[in-house]
Amino acid sequence: MEYKDYNNEIDLRRFWRELRRHKWMYIASAIIVLGAAIAYVARKESEYTAHSSLLIEDNSNEAQGRGGSLMQMMRVFSMGGFSSASVDNEMLLVNTYDVALRTVQLLDLNIACVQNNGVTRKTMFGDSPVALTLADGVADTLSKGYKVDVTLKGDKADIRAYTGRFFTSTLAEKKDVTLPCTITTRRGAFTVGLTGLPANGHNSYTFGVTSYAAAADALMENVKIDISDKLADGISFEYTDRSRSKAKKVLDTMMAEYNAKRLDRKRETALIELNFITDRIDKLYTDLIDTERKVEQFKSENNFVDIEAEAPILLETTLDAHEQLLKASAQMVYYEQVLDILRSSKDTMLPAVATPGSESNSQDGSMIKEYNEQMGLLLELRRSAKPGNNALAAAETRVAQMRTSIISSISQLLDASRKVIASRGSIVGSMDTHLRKLPKYEREYINLSRDQLLKNELYAFLVEKRENALLKLNSQDTLGFVIDPAYTDLKPSKTKMLIILAAGLIMAICVPCVIAAMMMRRRDTVDNPYDLRFAGLEDNSFMVSQERSSLSAVRNHILEQMDHGTIYIADAAPISTNIPDLLTESFTRAGHTVCNIKAKEGYNDEFLSPAFTAGIKERQAGYNFVILPDPHAVNDIAPAINASDALALIIIEAGTIGRKTFAAMTQKINPGHIIVIIAA
Repeated sequence: MEYKDYNNEIDLRRFWRELRRHKWMYIASAIIVLGAAIAYVARKESEYTAHSSLLIEDNSNEAQGRGGSLMQMMRVFSMGGFSSASVDNEMLLVNTYDVALRTVQLLDLNIACVQNNGVTRKTMFGDSPVALTLADGVADTLSKGYKVDVTLKGDKADIRAYTGRFFTSTLAEKKDVTLPCTITTRRGAFTVGLTGLPANGHNSYTFGVTSYAAAADALMENVKIDISDKLADGISFEYTDRSRSKAKKVLDTMMAEYNAKRLDRKRETALIELNFITDRIDKLYTDLIDTERKVEQFKSENNFVDIEAEAPILLETTLDAHEQLLKASAQMVYYEQVLDILRSSKDTMLPAVATPGSESNSQDGSMIKEYNEQMGLLLELRRSAKPGNNALAAAETRVAQMRTSIISSISQLLDASRKVIASRGSIVGSMDTHLRKLPKYEREYINLSRDQLLKNELYAFLVEKRENALLKLNSQDTLGFVIDPAYTDLKPSKTKMLIILAAGLIMAICVPCVIAAMMMRRRDTVDNPYDLRFAGLEDNSFMVSQERSSLSAVRNHILEQMDHGTIYIADAAPISTNIPDLLTESFTRAGHTVCNIKAKEGYNDEFLSPAFTAGIKERQAGYNFVILPDPHAVNDIAPAINASDALALIIIEAGTIGRKTFAAMTQKINPGHIIVIIAA
């Protein structure tokens, strides 16, 4: 018979049998565990979930105009690093420890008040008739929390501060004290006082006190912050608490503190910018005054106001001076020529041309013209008149007088021309020198003007930036626009209650299963054929009742295994059974020859002797039923049982032998040569 190893298989039939044996455990578990879960849920307060949302926006012109089309496209496709207001950065800021700590400090979330009403409790937030406050600095340094029970008795109260939950340790206790009352403990002082709100018939309250840090950590764990939509710059908040007002207040405060933190950051940067710009303006103003003084000094030293305006004037003045110089030089030459003619005492005509730059009817021209007319008359008289002629004498007298007058006038004009030449020459020289220096002056002036212009523009720019910094410093505009102030669901959240009930139901089912598995493992006896599946003997095992006398199934199985041979019967049942006799009777009724063989001594060893083996071989037909005197030592005759014409018939009583014991008892025998009868 082929043998299959079932050692690593899990047989649920054994587990199901154990469960049926201990049905009472399910009833007890359902009553205790599930009942406890139901009682806990009934006592537990309802929880309300608050929701709110915040839009991240940036209305500054600088942010709106920054980045061009590429940045706008990136923003459309929600690529956070390119948007004007990165939602990821704002989520990081909202979800910081500092925002949670600010919220805790503003709302005193480190102190939780619970109203005791018999077996039920109610969380109080802003509506408690009694309040507890900590001394300054206690909440910042408190390492471990504690609880305070307050029992109101009119205007008096009993107060007890303690630690622990099941095994409590009293920190301080006072009876019949008048409120407000301050109590000092080793964990700091606290004050209990009345708020003026009605007690509504309840007088027992419990305060849970923790540090700001612990409350902030708890708040960060309980508040859920997420992006509202991938295509929108929104942030959603969710917070669940036993108090409606507390849930809403926490979210509203968190959003307000986020905006306050943003404002603080904006004002901090604006103040730094303002201080820097103010200092820079002061220094720049001093530099600008110095630059203007240098420009003024440069203009004063070089005698001009504006090079661009003065250069044409200087050039025109120089050209005019050159022209005047040329005219004066021409006049001086003419006057010298006239004087030479007049001083030579020759009666000759004077050049009657107009001097350069003078009018034809000028004074010197008229004098020369009149002199030439008189000289012509004199010469005419000399040719026609005789010496001593009165007219000739009068003409000579007139010419002589006119010569003297002209010499005097021309001499004065000559001196005037010389003075003009001297003055004009000086002017022309200075003007030429000044014009030649103009490029150098212009370069120096441009440098000074450029420095002045840059400082003026920088000064104007810094003044504008300072005004912008002042606007930012006093601005109340924030990035976070509250779309939805906090609101709570109409119905309380059932999530935790359902989880607790589901956990109770699972425990009510699992606890009996675990107990049954432990009991099955501890019991681990052979009660049914499937208990021997691990040894591969389930198909070779049979349940036989003590009342049944028929062993036809066992007989037929043996007949299928062999048509003759030796069957070693080990009756290991603690109760006496007549199964061997009944089996012999069954074979006999079926027409098979059966020979019953018993040992002479109380050991199984003789069945391995040559004499016994030879005696068995002589019986070629029928079945030899060998009753083993030591049924627990079947392994001792394993060689005989493992023979091709031999079987081992092991009889055990249900629930009296362990599976491991049975496996050890038959470990040397081929499972195909074993038949097990379980007596029930």
